[in-house]
Amino acid sequence: MKFCCKFKSKRLLAMLLCVVLVFGTIALPAKAEAADPLKPEDKVYEDGNIILHKQGERIAADEWKVNVRAEIKDSPVEPPKLEVVFVLDASLTMKACAEEALHATSYHYHYWCNLICGNTSHTHVNTCYDCGLKEQYHRANGVCTYKDDNGVEQEYVSRFTIAKQVINKMVDNLPEGTHVGRVAFNIQNFAEYVEDYDDVIPTGQTYMMDGVRLALEHEKCFTDDPTTEKIMIIVTDGAASDNDYGETDQAFKEFKEAGGIVYTVGFNHTDENLTKMVANGGTYNRAADGAELEHTFDHLTAELTAMLVDPMGTTVGFEKGTIESPTSSVPGEITYVDNTLFWNPTDTNSIANSYIEYSYTVKLNENANFDAGIHKDVPLNNPTSLLYGINNGESTDMKEAAFPIPHATYAISTVQVNWKVGNQDIKTPADVESVICDYTGAAFETDYQTITPVINYNGTDYYYDKTVITKDGVEVDAVDVEEASAYVVTHQYSERKTYQVNYEYTGTVPEGAPSAADNDIYGVEPGTTVPVAENPSLAGYVFSGWTVSEGDVSVENRTFTMPEENVKLVGSWEELRGYNVVVNYVDTEGNELKSSTVSEEINVGNSYDVSSVMDVTSITKDGVIYDFVSDDNAEYTGTMPEGGVEITRVYAERAKATVTVKYVDEDGNPLQGQTVSEQIYVGSPYDVSDAEDVVTINKDGKIYDFVSDSEADYT
Repeated sequence: MKFCCKFKSKRLLAMLLCVVLVFGTIALPAKAEAADPLKPEDKVYEDGNIILHKQGERIAADEWKVNVRAEIKDSPVEPPKLEVVFVLDASLTMKACAEEALHATSYHYHYWCNLICGNTSHTHVNTCYDCGLKEQYHRANGVCTYKDDNGVEQEYVSRFTIAKQVINKMVDNLPEGTHVGRVAFNIQNFAEYVEDYDDVIPTGQTYMMDGVRLALEHEKCFTDDPTTEKIMIIVTDGAASDNDYGETDQAFKEFKEAGGIVYTVGFNHTDENLTKMVANGGTYNRAADGAELEHTFDHLTAELTAMLVDPMGTTVGFEKGTIESPTSSVPGEITYVDNTLFWNPTDTNSIANSYIEYSYTVKLNENANFDAGIHKDVPLNNPTSLLYGINNGESTDMKEAAFPIPHATYAISTVQVNWKVGNQDIKTPADVESVICDYTGAAFETDYQTITPVINYNGTDYYYDKTVITKDGVEVDAVDVEEASAYVVTHQYSERKTYQVNYEYTGTVPEGAPSAADNDIYGVEPGTTVPVAENPSLAGYVFSGWTVSEGDVSVENRTFTMPEENVKLVGSWEELRGYNVVVNYVDTEGNELKSSTVSEEINVGNSYDVSSVMDVTSITKDGVIYDFVSDDNAEYTGTMPEGGVEITRVYAERAKATVTVKYVDEDGNPLQGQTVSEQIYVGSPYDVSDAEDVVTINKDGKIYDFVSDSEADYT
């Protein structure tokens, strides 16, 4: 099969782009003059149809908010269209269990015998059969089994079954319209195209290139469509039986040269030859068990379907849970896999006059430089790219546009820390402890903030008493991190026995919750009255309150008397679920008059106010006017309860009336037909002033002149 892909692989472009950025042959936008935050200028891509924008704004001592925005102008672009063919090993060893740790027979026996029986004094086979407990067994053909509760031998899930499951999952998550093919290979000169892998029975040896060649030749695998990106994913649990990895195969070579992407996966298998098979940005992936194989395929799915690829850096890492909901005009989803954010469109339609935008937080991690000094030009992430295609009707030209990279600056200072009893050092003084000093507030917990309750010095226990902070010999309340090196922190200890009060969270602690340890109290003498810390608060969560978990104390009026032992208080957080206030507008028959008013999602316990809907006193629908008559007595303002609030406002059709003008003689006898207006809503304007023009009426040869009316209004 001849491949006519006219575009370069987006993965190859990504690698080339990184090289170009490093060596500076593409001019990046000039850095802003302000040292912090650093906000790069917009970069316009070469065709002028794409505007890419990335900014980094410092929001804490060691955190930055990154905003990514891609604008697409008039010329439509489209996400990559995919053809994905799976080439799966169906050799006999794929029937073996997927747990690599069980492959060494002696280890398998020893490990499972100790785990299940808890007895190392007997041989595995005989005594484990005798004890009657569930037992694992490893056969010579690699199939792992166990005895179920009824004593019946059962096989563990095989490698082939797990591989089939993760492939099916990936297919389900590929974009609609993706062309998918499946090939299985095993014995020499035998590979088959299958609609699914359900009826494939692993057998024979591993003749990998038989499967690859069939994938390149079979009419149901790759098509001649030049607008699609063609991807082959090879999965095997062993080396090629004939040592053939396609190095001399002409069809395989042509596939790669035409831009075809090749991924390889070693399932319970490590093989450098699989690395040589990859092409055009594809990768070799090793999976030691079923969980790793599923993770590998999840990553491949995200990578292949992404339109925006946003890899994080090494010293500044992504903070999970900080992605702000995309405000894009294009529907899409953001996933985070292996330290990379992927933005995936939810449909494959062409995109024009649109934008994609999202934000997230990054934070200095353990790889950051915390040596004293100013640290400049720290990249907040790795090169981000927009992958897109422009279809000229015959083919799709795949392109890649690069975002500017915002860089961070932060400064580290030091503080002297001592531990003393009186003037005697009881612990080697710390020369320096690092602290970020160019932003208000310490960025991370340092040793001068961490108390050691008891220090043993020369055989004597000393108990923490208090911390004294001085600057130029004068006691102060706290360290100013902007000039931390000018301070000395001294932890004072004494021989008298004191105790401590510790605070701790239980259960899941939400991000952003105040530190429980900030409430800890040290050096408390027995008999001292101790106040219980105030309950912390965090938007979206409710706190349980502090309760005593250790220490014989009773809390009254939020205080307790310190016993001759340590005391621990604990509390937990519960996330407040958000609900809506829904206001329905209906007529007296319950028919909808206008679309419902729905509030933004509001957490339980927070206040809501939809009183503005009370201004809707009338509704016009299909030319009919309805007036408000009643509601269901629900509250328009209040505190959000579980389940939300629903209000129904009922409107009745406004009454109508007519204006009638009668023409009579002085005895009340009609002179001519009445003038009757159409029915008009009560309260609406009317006008029958034309009747005033009738000043003379002829009837039966007599002439009647207007003399008076009932003084009613004509308008």
